[in-house]
Amino acid sequence: MRKILIILLIVLMIILAYSSIFSGLSIFNFRVYAMKEIEETNIFLQERIDENKQLVEIEFNKKIDELNSSSNNLKKAKQEYEAIANSYTEEEIKKASTVGEYKSEFIWVALGNYATVEGLTGKFDLTESSNGTPDAQDIMFTLIGSYSGITDFIYDIENDEELKFKIENFELVPGEQGVEALQATFSVKDVSITN
Repeated sequence: MRKILIILLIVLMIILAYSSIFSGLSIFNFRVYAMKEIEETNIFLQERIDENKQLVEIEFNKKIDELNSSSNNLKKAKQEYEAIANSYTEEEIKKASTVGEYKSEFIWVALGNYATVEGLTGKFDLTESSNGTPDAQDIMFTLIGSYSGITDFIYDIENDEELKFKIENFELVPGEQGVEALQATFSVKDVSITN
């Protein structure tokens, strides 16, 4: 009887081993993969390794070369800019950075017309030039209205050939609670305004 049990156990072990080698086996949370599954997984992983090697060897080096080229171009442009900038005096730079000289009536009428056309309300305040440019001021804008109205207003004043304004420090926030309008604040620096 004992020999029969041992033989039976050996036969069961052989069947279990054969089954696990060719079909795989799952016992509770333990999984024994079949040879075919291991080969397929190995092929898949080898393909992924080859793809990653190609990315590292070819694509990565290509991107590094592009980055180095861009960096060299930036350094070259910076040197050219510094050479040009150093050829001007500080007074010439400040004068060139002013937007233009305008009469106050012209500015207020132009800005008021654009705001009215776009359905905006708000205010325009003059402050001392933040760049310290003599005889120039910054215009601080606070506008309330729709998103499209605010963006159209900005496009209008930036594209106006007489104003030539450049918007800076733009911030857009929701308006007061219960109101669907938005509030935009921004500035135009170094505008020379005469009375």
